[in-house]
Amino acid sequence: MLRNLVKLLVVVACLGALACTKPKPLRDVDVLDLQHALAKPDTLVLDVSEKTPGQETSPLVDGARQIPFSMLPYDLETVPKDRNIYVVGRDWGSVVRAANLLLDSGYRHVARVQIGGLPPPPK
Repeated sequence: MLRNLVKLLVVVACLGALACTKPKPLRDVDVLDLQHALAKPDTLVLDVSEKTPGQETSPLVDGARQIPFSMLPYDLETVPKDRNIYVVGRDWGSVVRAANLLLDSGYRHVARVQIGGLPPPPK
């Protein structure tokens, strides 16, 4: 009887821990999702494309805040934490790393935007 009670308590404790664990709020979205988000005032698009000679320097999305990924750790305090942040970039690896950096730094609402020509997000 005591053994069964202990097993039950262990199961309840595990289920409680799972219920309290929140998944990281990272989402993968497409351009259509981004278009809908742009209509909301709490949306910030962050373009983390690196600037290389001969490459287009305008942001991928009109109105996007441009911070190259290599500079993001130094400029992180300039990115507001109370906004829904949509990360775009010319290199999917930089988008993934930037989104993870934001999450690890306490940002709560982060989305990786797949722009045409980028590889699809891993499943």
